[in-house]
Amino acid sequence: MKRFFISLISVSLLGGASVRAEIDVIELGQRLKHASKEERRLAVYELQKLGPDAAPVVRQLAKALGDEDDQVWQGATMTLAGIGPKASYAIPRLIEEMGGGRARYAEQHRYRSAFALSRIGPAAIPALLHALDDDN
Repeated sequence: MKRFFISLISVSLLGGASVRAEIDVIELGQRLKHASKEERRLAVYELQKLGPDAAPVVRQLAKALGDEDDQVWQGATMTLAGIGPKASYAIPRLIEEMGGGRARYAEQHRYRSAFALSRIGPAAIPALLHALDDDN
């Protein structure tokens, strides 16, 4: 825990250039399952700043799309968008989110999911075409 906060402070103070490599991406991915929403928020915040370097935890990010906390969900979605084509594993979950299943912020879920899918690129096209046949 202490190491995580020291890394967080270091990255914030130094702009992330030299310290970013020291952040354990896998550890951050594991923190997405933490009981504390604040821990999950911090983890997804750090992962989002890594962009494509967060690719090793795409599966954990896809699971985080089901998080009850909207900030974690939004961070996971934008992190997947930042990863780009290497986030193709998350396509089915992002398609589900476009259905706006959550009553709260349903429109934001649709927009952000669509944005993430656009950043993943051509790999998302077959799933999007299939989703057009779905009434949801």
